[in-house]
Amino acid sequence: MTRNNYEESLKGLYHDTITMAGMVENALIQAMKAVSKGDDALAHVIIEGDAEINAKYDEIEAKCVNLIATQQPLARDLRLVVSVMNIIVDLERMGDHAADICSMMVEAGGDAWSGTEFIPEMTQHTIDLVKKAIDAYAYNDSELAEAVRTMEQEQDEAFHATVERIVCDMEQEPSRVRRGVTLLFVVKYLERIGDHAANLGESVIYSLTGRHEKLN
Repeated sequence: MTRNNYEESLKGLYHDTITMAGMVENALIQAMKAVSKGDDALAHVIIEGDAEINAKYDEIEAKCVNLIATQQPLARDLRLVVSVMNIIVDLERMGDHAADICSMMVEAGGDAWSGTEFIPEMTQHTIDLVKKAIDAYAYNDSELAEAVRTMEQEQDEAFHATVERIVCDMEQEPSRVRRGVTLLFVVKYLERIGDHAANLGESVIYSLTGRHEKLN
């Protein structure tokens, strides 16, 4: 492989990862749209679409392994490839959680999703956090990656506040216990997605600086 081909392979990894990130971000947004509207058809689209995210993960991972095996990248190039391998793991798990949310919705039935006024704030925090982390990677911006730390803390606060509201509602209205339990799982999945976004920010910082920093 010539130097030009090697550079193109690195650029290809970047573009493939951006594509996968876009797929995951869209899956999350559409999953929460399905929840807010009780849309079973849209939920099934997200569940079935998770296979495409998994396939993209396999494709990128194979390219990373091949590049390491054949080119033995060093220094910043090696950090870039290792970071991509870590980032796609977090992206794949975010996609899984979006599909998990939709699966729970389908299993619980539409009645469980009436009055989902407890989760919009948590949802928006999570989507904004994921977008920020993806932008940090897209623009190679360590400051954006650092900002993920603050947003992840805010998301944790939103998580605890949302859980408290759901539990309070369940205590006041026993008829809402079934819905409340389902919503607790949903917000837990959102919290986990936020954790993976923070991991993504850490990978960006490592790629750019060589520093391992915990953002969550």
